[in-house]
Amino acid sequence: MYYTTLESILISITLLFAIANLKAMAGTFYCVIGCTLRWKENINLENSVKLSLERNLTTIILFVPVILVAAHYRLFNPCFSQGWSEFAMLALTSGAMIFYTILRTVAKAFAKPRQMNRTQFEAASKSWANYFILCAAIILISSGICSFTDTPESVTKSVLLYETSAVFCLFIFRKWQILKNSCALLPTILYLCALEILPAAFLVSAAIFF
Repeated sequence: MYYTTLESILISITLLFAIANLKAMAGTFYCVIGCTLRWKENINLENSVKLSLERNLTTIILFVPVILVAAHYRLFNPCFSQGWSEFAMLALTSGAMIFYTILRTVAKAFAKPRQMNRTQFEAASKSWANYFILCAAIILISSGICSFTDTPESVTKSVLLYETSAVFCLFIFRKWQILKNSCALLPTILYLCALEILPAAFLVSAAIFF
């Protein structure tokens, strides 16, 4: 895999932060595995100040390598970006992720629960970070293996997209379980559509139709 000078610098900085926080990251990965197996673990993690802070730190550390992999393999690749340089794709992918985060934040601001348990709603809203970490670990390992084995980039891209889709579906299912525990079926569906499905659909649509 070819890296520009900027990417090499970003990777080096990320590695330094990862090494400095290796113990916290290892504990976070262990908790994230629990969150994938049982929906209640997402609430338990959020109720722990120490674990939630370590989870947030791990999310921030993994953001850069995920963006680098996504940009390199053009996981977000609208028609107008054909022929763009590696640096331009890095900027585009970063912008898309930031815009997606803003959409989710705005949606959450308007989707204020009335009859839902506030603690569980917050746990459901912030659980995306747990599955981002899971997805990051999977795609970083997969892209590393594919790069080491000289797998064609088109095949690697397909593998990464399928993996990301699978983790997103798992995330939606676990979030649905958290929400329905203190909310009726219809409000649960509406919350999922507003907070997750519509922002994700907008991002996918932008990649397909623009």
